[in-house]
Amino acid sequence: MTDFVSLPASPLWIDPQTPTAELYLYAARRFGAARDLTQSLTCLTLQAGDEQDLKAVAEVLSVLLEDGCKVFDVLEKRVGHAPPHSLTD
Repeated sequence: MTDFVSLPASPLWIDPQTPTAELYLYAARRFGAARDLTQSLTCLTLQAGDEQDLKAVAEVLSVLLEDGCKVFDVLEKRVGHAPPHSLTD
């Protein structure tokens, strides 16, 4: 059985056997989705966006970016490159 790595304050678990390329694609997909969602927001007007909808979108953006940053932190440790500061701080 593989020992999964738990990321602090997150339900995200990473299999230490996952290839680096797969981890990169996981993070890149989340960053891309966050970018696309942000671009969609630029098309909204304040009248068109309900306050609850905007809060929901902000929460989704936060989760996507947090997951992507946490996986990048794992990747940086794996390749032996420590960032000047943590991406998740």
